[in-house]
Amino acid sequence: MVCSIRYEIIENLCCPDDGEKVLLDGKYLKCSRCFRSFPIWAENLFEIKPVIFSEWNLDKHENLSAEYGYKRIYEVPFSWEKKSHGWGYLKDAAPSYRLFVGEENDKINKILNVSKQMLGIDVSGGVGNYSIPMSSRVRGIVHCELEVQSLITAYQEAKGRDNIVFIRSFYLNLPFESGSFDFAICTDTLIRGKRHDLKLISEICRVLKDGGRAAIDFHNPKVIGGNKDICFYNVNSIRELLSSVGVKQYSIYPVGFIPGMILPVELRKSTYRVLNKLCSLFLPAKRHIVVFTKTSRANA
Repeated sequence: MVCSIRYEIIENLCCPDDGEKVLLDGKYLKCSRCFRSFPIWAENLFEIKPVIFSEWNLDKHENLSAEYGYKRIYEVPFSWEKKSHGWGYLKDAAPSYRLFVGEENDKINKILNVSKQMLGIDVSGGVGNYSIPMSSRVRGIVHCELEVQSLITAYQEAKGRDNIVFIRSFYLNLPFESGSFDFAICTDTLIRGKRHDLKLISEICRVLKDGGRAAIDFHNPKVIGGNKDICFYNVNSIRELLSSVGVKQYSIYPVGFIPGMILPVELRKSTYRVLNKLCSLFLPAKRHIVVFTKTSRANA
């Protein structure tokens, strides 16, 4: 099936190194200034990475190994050979994770209130757990992911949908002109440390149109069974982070109250909702979703 938004997305592309327009040139995309070529692996799958991996500049108290890991992922050449499904593949996941993703998807859809006229981006979209369901609600969506296995899985899972473009890119250097999108999603990624997370929110702001909205999430430090490799944020630290990048218009929503250890089997969605509401009376949320609006006062 021909991708209906392919050329519209190409119109919004820019070189991640010098910010100049990227033009279609036969089987490649080419920067109009530095003339660097970027490969097109399929009609709606491109690779547009910066020449150099952007350093996160984490301090010594943060998870430096995560940055080294992402740098290795950045250096992996693209290949259609698939050795794994990638990060967060729902068909192999525990029931508790599948139910949580379904709940978070429903909540993001409700509070973002997207429409068929909108064009969006899923930043660090993994295997497509959020971008693919969202595609049925909007005019088009771009799925950005650096890790090859996750990107290919998302591409394969979205077969038959003509309004998704997949781009292998580094999310701190998104290859899009400023003000390209009506909305953005970014989940399970603002977890690497304050300096990294500030850069990522700023980059999301940059690619949003004025008045555009973003849904991002943060892991709650009060959750049962925390992960030492994740940077956690309470509500106050979320507010401080948003203030640091000039985001002033936002709302915070808790999501996911059921501890995964008590969900060894799949539940009906209605049963899950009842149990989740009950747990919210005495247990902390797993994450907080922040929905913010880009305004002229925001740093972008």
